Amino acid sequence: MKYILSLLSIALLSTVTHAQAQEVFIEGYAQNMGSGTVEVFEIVDYLTRYERKIGSGTISTDSTFNVRFTTKGTQKVKVKINNNYFYTYVQPNAQYDLYVKDKSPYNPERPEGNLVEYFFGGLPETDINYKIIEYDDEILNFLRTNYRRTDVRAREFMYKLDTFNMEIQEKYKDDTSSYFEVYRRYGLASLDDLSFIGASNRLQKFDFYLKPFTVSYSNDRYMEYFLNFYENYHYNLSRTKEQEFYNALVQSSPTLLMNTLGNVYEVKHNLRVRELVLINMMSDLYYNVDYPQEPILNVLDSLAGFALFHEHRDIAKNMRKRLTELKPGVRSPNFEFTHNDVTKQKGDYIGKYHYVSFVNTDIKNSMAELELLRALYLKYGGTTQFTTFIVNNSNQSLEKIKKKYDIQWEIVEVEKEGDIIKDFQILTYPQYVLIDLNGYIVAAPALGPKPNGEYQTIERQLHAISRLRP
Repeated sequence: MKYILSLLSIALLSTVTHAQAQEVFIEGYAQNMGSGTVEVFEIVDYLTRYERKIGSGTISTDSTFNVRFTTKGTQKVKVKINNNYFYTYVQPNAQYDLYVKDKSPYNPERPEGNLVEYFFGGLPETDINYKIIEYDDEILNFLRTNYRRTDVRAREFMYKLDTFNMEIQEKYKDDTSSYFEVYRRYGLASLDDLSFIGASNRLQKFDFYLKPFTVSYSNDRYMEYFLNFYENYHYNLSRTKEQEFYNALVQSSPTLLMNTLGNVYEVKHNLRVRELVLINMMSDLYYNVDYPQEPILNVLDSLAGFALFHEHRDIAKNMRKRLTELKPGVRSPNFEFTHNDVTKQKGDYIGKYHYVSFVNTDIKNSMAELELLRALYLKYGGTTQFTTFIVNNSNQSLEKIKKKYDIQWEIVEVEKEGDIIKDFQILTYPQYVLIDLNGYIVAAPALGPKPNGEYQTIERQLHAISRLRP
């Protein structure tokens, strides 16, 4: 019998227990995929959602594939079939037979990869996937039957939810999976988060769903509830407490921050919870204009090395890395350089779009694109600032380079291992970054002057920018 794993249940589950690693085997058929690779990734932590590859295999010419990997417990994994991907759940010593579709019937196809559907074949009732599918179906049926947002008799939903809760407990009372027990608890907790007359208030939810239980780092159903509950937690602090928190933050002191939260009800009972909430708060506050970014990064650096709980050291390290990634909408890195005996900084470019290029004299392709950059500069240099950072490992004369390519814009020598290269996360050359007039990333990497595989260049964006300004 085959079972389809719905997109709703795809997003719901993961755990890792502290047992000895055991093998998992996945085989299947990838529709219209006559060759390529299959890779399996685990979720490193659910605050940053970093992934780590734990297994790989090949797709045969007849579109069949198989892959073996180890797991220490039940968990959610991402399976990547060439560029397409899906999420599933695995448990130790399990074997899975999958049929993977090549496209989604709901979303337009994207060349960079698609979230696709898949089917199970011969899934036993004891498997975690079977249990999750059945349980999610019970929740959906309950909602379809009982929940109406416009129903004036919404108090009835509270009683029906209590009855449903008791029925679920009775049905699964003999199930021995601790992972599934956690999953069920926070599935029901999500129902309690719905808006209805008689719903639990925030502190009641904390006392019932969070306070009595340990942190389930690898169970994404738990972590989803945890992160939703503590999202933007600084707004739940009193004005006085928030000012104390701010004062501790500007001192870059995790100890002072932990002490500040020490008598806040939802975090005071459990040091582990308090420290995890603190890391999450650093993420929430990093993009808040009222809070300085540098102390936040300093706090994460300290926690990465000296957090009270070992799990939090890796999470803090990952969080710092995630926050400083270049992506659209985040602040561009600070930078400083000297050009023509004038020291310039990021703030000097506020008020004008900034197209930054990175080239390396050892890489001919990157140097060749300087000619294409010149043509763009002549057309759009009046409305967009151009700057080229050049890694000059071959010690060529910068003046000769400028003369050869007729460079009339800023070109600055930088060290290959220097701060500018590290802060802009440059791994290949050439690479381009587009920054808006307020110092925020528009694209990183941005399109270059040379057409990519889809015949696109940066010119279209530069032309649009030119039309924004008189």
